[in-house]
Amino acid sequence: MKEINYLARRLGVSTASLRKSLTHYTFYDDKNNPDSNSRYVFAGMFVFRGLLADTLYRLVPATGTQLQHALGNMVSNQHLENLFETLKLRQFVRAGSNFDIKGHRHIFTYGLLGCICTECNDEGTLKRFISNHFIKPSQH
Repeated sequence: MKEINYLARRLGVSTASLRKSLTHYTFYDDKNNPDSNSRYVFAGMFVFRGLLADTLYRLVPATGTQLQHALGNMVSNQHLENLFETLKLRQFVRAGSNFDIKGHRHIFTYGLLGCICTECNDEGTLKRFISNHFIKPSQH
């Protein structure tokens, strides 16, 4: 329990939001359960990706095509799976007993990213997260 509280504080979100972002609908056995992470996954895929694209646009003097490739690599399934492992999210994920968590690590990471970009009210925390986990490790 302490670990999820610590991670939530580090990310600038509430523990309840973080827990929801890592809860797949199969945990409730109801695809439409409002307590699942589906809205956060959407926000991670589109809102967070938009923030990342904006950051790249402002920081990287490159062509549009180069920026597209950089963004694609930054949000590749492999990178998202690595982030899942780096942040040790497995211990917090909730899903149905027959759900393949390992094969869907990128989805849980999108849920986390959606939570961060919609719930974190500290711009500095958000910028540090983007810098530390997407910009600095990038090969582009």
